[in-house]
Amino acid sequence: LDGQPEAPRYFAEMKRINRDGPALLGGLVVCYRGEERGDLLALGVEQHPAGAAAAGVYAWQIEPRWVQLVRRPMPLPHLPEPLVGRTVLQLSDLHVGPRVDSGYLIETLQEAARLTPDVVLFTGDFISYRSSAQFDELARVLAHAPRGRLASAAALGNHDFGVAWRQMEVAERVTEVLRSAGVTVLRNDVI
Repeated sequence: LDGQPEAPRYFAEMKRINRDGPALLGGLVVCYRGEERGDLLALGVEQHPAGAAAAGVYAWQIEPRWVQLVRRPMPLPHLPEPLVGRTVLQLSDLHVGPRVDSGYLIETLQEAARLTPDVVLFTGDFISYRSSAQFDELARVLAHAPRGRLASAAALGNHDFGVAWRQMEVAERVTEVLRSAGVTVLRNDVI
């Protein structure tokens, strides 16, 4: 963390920034899970004899299709002036493959694109690898993904490395598809 103050000074600075009105990077995050849903699920399992079965149906059929848009201010110290007020859209866990309907993914990505974010960050697990046919399907899905006005970047997730997360050739193919879709892939890199 070159150039960063030691921890006590850093936290004091963050506290001051939060109190005095920080420079804000307006945040947009699309997430698939929320604490409140976990609380509801736990309540159902504890309060009903069929709770375990209900939890299974919930996890298999309901939660994977429950997309939630969350807007969060993101106070960042030393944020360059041109980035103040900009928006970030973070997308994760697409899992293109036999278990996730591509039509559903495309509709969700089109909805996210209407947010017109400044920066789009994809945080891995683009596929759940079963066969090479998934690369073409990933390209088809990503054709509908939002692009940031300033940047679109990605980091691969463990599922993007194939079966048992050890197939580097799968990660290379996912990287090629992402780059062809106009997404900068970060692998031990920064932008």
